[in-house]
Amino acid sequence: MSAYSNTCSREHKSVLEALAAASGRSPEDAEGCGCTVALTFNADGHVVELLLTQRGFITVSASEFASRLGAEIVSADAEHIRLRR
Repeated sequence: MSAYSNTCSREHKSVLEALAAASGRSPEDAEGCGCTVALTFNADGHVVELLLTQRGFITVSASEFASRLGAEIVSADAEHIRLRR
């Protein structure tokens, strides 16, 4: 695996861990929650923007999720949270 792929994988894992922590669920629950997470990576493989579409049984606070990722809230409503770092 390339360094870029490894970094992307680590970033994806950290987003799922933040989602789990912000929702009070396990990382396994977060991965299978039915939510959709769209990630935008920079050239180094780090997440610079993400969009969480909440579905299923997990809902999170936008501020809690942003805080855990060190990101700022671009927009948030009952279904979507868009963050930028």
